[in-house]
Amino acid sequence: MFRYHCGSCGHWYASPVIGGSPYGEFLLRSESGETRYLNATLDHTFREVREFIENDPRATTLNQFKLSDLLHDVYGIACDKDSLGNEFRIGLKARCTHCDQRNITEWESVEPPEFVELEIPAVTHESWMKLDESEKQSRVSAAINESPFTP
Repeated sequence: MFRYHCGSCGHWYASPVIGGSPYGEFLLRSESGETRYLNATLDHTFREVREFIENDPRATTLNQFKLSDLLHDVYGIACDKDSLGNEFRIGLKARCTHCDQRNITEWESVEPPEFVELEIPAVTHESWMKLDESEKQSRVSAAINESPFTP
């Protein structure tokens, strides 16, 4: 668990994180607060989106860190939307439990460490899998256009 300080209302609140910093594992969140789990090392859509990005001319100047930022920002397009139709995003922080904002000014791990077991569904890709290669490329290209990480 991590504790976050909300810059909007000053409230401290806790939210789960994946413990132990496992490589390639992420919690994706949507604007409505739903959460999904992704093991990027096992999920072929993560590699697929990465390859589309790496083959895009706009990404050729990016180093590996910037490329990773761009991938994390656009990856949600390959995931099915939440129950309200919102896209899931890697790195989207949990909303404040008091004012519902994401204005995090500080964060820290809960000490002593607090572990919780949650059943978090894995991301799904039914809509993405129905697309052909050119449709997938087009969606990735459009997402790159909108990303703040695009050079």
